[in-house]
Amino acid sequence: MKSISQLRQILLRIDRKGYKAYKDIQGEYEGDGWFLFIDHVQGDPFASPSKIRIRVPLKLAKFPPELFQTRVRAIAFADYLARCFRTRFLKEPSGVSGTGKSGMVFIDAGGQEVLERTAVLITPEWVEVRLQIGLPAIGRTVLGKKAIEILSHYLPRISKEVFNWAHLPQEEVTRFVECIENQEYIRSQLPGLGLIAFIANHAILPRKSG
Repeated sequence: MKSISQLRQILLRIDRKGYKAYKDIQGEYEGDGWFLFIDHVQGDPFASPSKIRIRVPLKLAKFPPELFQTRVRAIAFADYLARCFRTRFLKEPSGVSGTGKSGMVFIDAGGQEVLERTAVLITPEWVEVRLQIGLPAIGRTVLGKKAIEILSHYLPRISKEVFNWAHLPQEEVTRFVECIENQEYIRSQLPGLGLIAFIANHAILPRKSG
C-alpha cells in the first residue's frame, strides 16, 4: 500500500498531461488514520465518475457498538452516516471546477426510505464510505494540483469528521437508530394482527392533487 504523499507525487507528475494519465493513481493509499482506495478511474471528464472508498478504523471513529450491534441498527446507522456525507457535500462543495464532472462528489444516500445500501459499510474493525468523484480537468488535461486538494485534503477531512462520534449530534443519531428499530418491530407484528401497514400519529400523508 502506498502513502498519500506518494499519491501527491503521482498527481504532480501527471499534472497537465492527457486525462488518461489519471489511470496511474488507481490503487490503495494510507494516510494519517485513514485509507483511500481508488477502485476505478474514469476515462474522460464526461464519463461516469471515478469510484473511491475512504476507510477509518473504528478505534478512531469511537462509535458506540450498540448503534450497529444488530442488522436493523447497522442499516439505520449507516443510512444516517450516508445522509451526513450528502449534507456536507451540498453545504461545503469541493470548490474545484473544470470540464464535465470535474470536482463533483456523489454518494448514494437515497431518499426518505431507510434501506440497506452500499454507500457506508460498517464492520467490527472499520467504517467505510463509498463515493464517486469527477477527477478535475480542463478540456481533457489533468489538473493534478486540484486533484490533490480533493483526494488528500477535502475528502479525508470530511470523512474523518463524519466518522468521529465526538463530532456527531449524538442524541439525534441515537433517536434515529431507535426510531428505525421501532418501525421494524411494529412491521414484524402486523401479519399476526391481520394488518398490512401502520401510520404513525401526526403523520402528514401525501395527497393526490385536484
